Amino acid sequence: MTYKGDKPIISNRTAMLITDMALIIASFIMFQKIINFFAVISLLASLTTLGSAYFAYKFITSPKGQEKIKNIIVDNLKENMPGLIDKQIPKFTQPAIPSKPKAPINL
Repeated sequence: MTYKGDKPIISNRTAMLITDMALIIASFIMFQKIINFFAVISLLASLTTLGSAYFAYKFITSPKGQEKIKNIIVDNLKENMPGLIDKQIPKFTQPAIPSKPKAPINL
């Protein structure tokens, strides 16, 4: 850098170096902003998962929650059981397999 009067004169090489450094710094700043955004999103996802697991555990272990779950299961079984039983019971059965009578034991 040289001075001509009160205004500094910057060579082209120095100007390019300053421009390159400014772009590198700006790209690092933008990269840091992107990383921070994803870090916040990751934190929110983790907190949501932990909160959901906590409330699910509390619901399952409470007596009121257990009653609700039992009622839902019983209602579903009542709806599905008649159809399932009809499908599982055969229309006819085979006669029993004949077996040979056991020989008496002689002592």
